[in-house]
Parts: sequence; C-alpha cells; structure tokens
Amino acid sequence: MSTAAFTTEFGVRSKEYAAVAAHGEAITDSGLFDGPEWPAADPRRGGADLVRELDDELRDLVRECAVTPRFSWPRFLARHRADDTTEQLLALLNHRAFQFNSRAAFGGRDSPWRPRLAACVAEGRPVEVVIPAFCVIGNPVKRFDTHRATAAEDVALLHLARIARLIGGLHEPGAVFHIVSDSTFYSPAMGVTSIAALNYLLELGDRIDALGLGGHLVLHDMTDLLQPTADLFQRRFELWFARLRRDPLADGLSAAEHARWVSSMLASLDIGKLGLDFAELRATFAGRAGMRAPLLARAEWALAEYRAGKLAATDLEWEERAFPGAIRATIHTKPIPVLGLRLFPEFKCSAKLLPYHGIGVVDRSSRTGEYRMGVRPEMFVHGRPDMRRVVDRRGVTSFYLHTPE
Repeated sequence: MSTAAFTTEFGVRSKEYAAVAAHGEAITDSGLFDGPEWPAADPRRGGADLVRELDDELRDLVRECAVTPRFSWPRFLARHRADDTTEQLLALLNHRAFQFNSRAAFGGRDSPWRPRLAACVAEGRPVEVVIPAFCVIGNPVKRFDTHRATAAEDVALLHLARIARLIGGLHEPGAVFHIVSDSTFYSPAMGVTSIAALNYLLELGDRIDALGLGGHLVLHDMTDLLQPTADLFQRRFELWFARLRRDPLADGLSAAEHARWVSSMLASLDIGKLGLDFAELRATFAGRAGMRAPLLARAEWALAEYRAGKLAATDLEWEERAFPGAIRATIHTKPIPVLGLRLFPEFKCSAKLLPYHGIGVVDRSSRTGEYRMGVRPEMFVHGRPDMRRVVDRRGVTSFYLHTPE
C-alpha cells in the first residue's frame, strides 16, 4: 500500500491506501502501429460477408466462452480443504485463472486484502470487489459499432458473475462485483460524445439484466461516484493536468512507457468523426508516420487528460469513499498488491485486447477442443472467408465465429 497524494491540503487525514492508478500501467497496450494483419483493401466493400443470426445455439456458445478452462472447482477444494474460509477466499481470487498480477504480492502474508476478507467472514456479509472497466473506444478500425455492447461484453459479465458464484460456494453471503464504468468519465479526453458514452453504459446495464446477473453484478457510473466531490476533484485534476502538460514524466513515468501509452491512446481516440477512408486509416496506423503526426499531438493531450483524471480520483481515494472495505481490482498490470482481474477468461492469456477495444472472435482451441473468445480489431476479421459474422436482432454485429476449412 502507498500513501495517497491527497492529504492535508483539503483537511483530510492521510492514511494507508492502495493508490492503484498511481502505479504501473495506466492504459492498456492497444496500439495499432504494428500492422501486418492489415488487409490490402477495405474489407467492408465488395467482399463476401458471411452472416449468421444470433440464435440459442450461438448464445450457448457465448456462455461456454465465459467458463475458463484454467480452473477446476474440485481440484481447488481438494487443495484448500484444510484452509479456513478467509484463506480459501484469498486463494480463489488469487488463482491464476482469475488474477494476472503478482500472486505473491496479492496473497502474501502481509496482504492488505486478507483483513478485509476476514472481516467479511466474521461479520457474515458479502465480499465486495470493485473493478473499473468498460469504456467506449471510438476507433472504427477496432469496432464498427463503437458504442454498442456485444458478445465480448457478455462473456466478460458472465465470467465476473461466475467468480462471484464461486465465492458463494465458499462463503454463504456470496459476493458482489461493483463494475465501475469509466465510459462517461474518460469520454472528454478521448473525444467521444456524451451520447455515445452514455448509450454504451446503458447497453451494458441492459446486458446485465438480460443475462440475469443482477444478483452478482452492480453497475456504476464513475462520473456519478465522483460528483459529490466535484470541487475537490476539479482542483486536483487541473493541478495534475498542468503538471503533466509541462512534463509528461512528472510522476516518475519513463520516456519509453510514455511513448507506448501515447500510441495506445492514439488507437483509443474517437477518430470515426474524422471521416477517414480506409486508405487514410491504414496510412495513419500502419503506414506513413506523417499521416499520424497531427493525431499524435492530440493523443498526447488526451493522455494527459486521461492520466490527470485517474490521479485526481486517486487523490480523493474514491474507492474508499464509495466502497469502504471492498477488494480493489484492476484490469492493468501493477507492481503493488492489487487484484489484476482477467476481465474475461482469455484476457492476458491468448488475448491482449479488452472487450471494448475490438470485436469478439470465437474459435475452438486446438489444445482443449473447447470454444474460447478473443478480441481482435474488427477491420482485421471482417469479410474474411474463414469468419462468419454473427448479428443480433438489431442487425448489430455480436461477434465473429472462426470457421476454418
């Protein structure tokens, strides 16, 4: 744990706090500059588009993709039969099927999360896990319908709910995952309209209801959580933004890491509104550096806004204000003891992109024979003869089914 920057300036007593956003990866590595998979021509024009409507069989396939093959309940119980409930809960959350950050740090003797789990057990209350995630990414290379919730989101939600149910198998009060969507929170930095950001948030809530997961998952808007501290947040945001614009490395970030974050931010900006044709998109991300130079300046500005928002929220210890006693999870690689949660089974295994940084692609594992879902830029899979596009009743692409000959 590290001490938050927000201390006596606003008359708040400093305390030990997991300042997650102030350490390690702040933005997922999701750049598009390395482009060997770029098609030679626009796949949306003139090619064969094999389409299948979403039906019960395909819905079952999506549910199958939400079950990780890397976890066995009987093996887990056998291994931890002698442990008390607190240790079992810690071991479950720390299982490599669910946790990608340091397992030694999260589950070690001095883990700051053990006392919180012990309190849940002693007081007979549900385990609460806070996970910030799910943000609109307005890049038409990554996803054509950028503000929609798709099967990739379904797999993530089903996966989180399954973890909650597993916790319930060890601890009768069960668990609640507080999903904190940062869609509206980061939309100004990323240039996404408030309409698109809110629509995505509402669609995410609709999917939780449609999948019957309301007993395990609760959706929150990050903007709503921070609104009660609006004055304090704005002061910290402006302070951090001014510092980062003067010196992007002001918080100790390395130059190499900053360059990588800028490329990822460029691939996260809403560039759909620029009306770039396929040749221009390809030249920007996989071609001439001169094409992306103007956007790189915008990406650097956006990254400063994005980081300033994260750091200002951290200064306010927002998790402790909204969810006291909860377990803090993250979708980013961090060096501190924090739950690095695989948002879906293949995340940081066979898939590096988050659900909203692309479109879901379902294939059958050659090793296990089971179906799994990864996430790919839609521009790279659309129109391929080995891909069947699956659409929902609205005509919106739900996912792509890999059908090798």
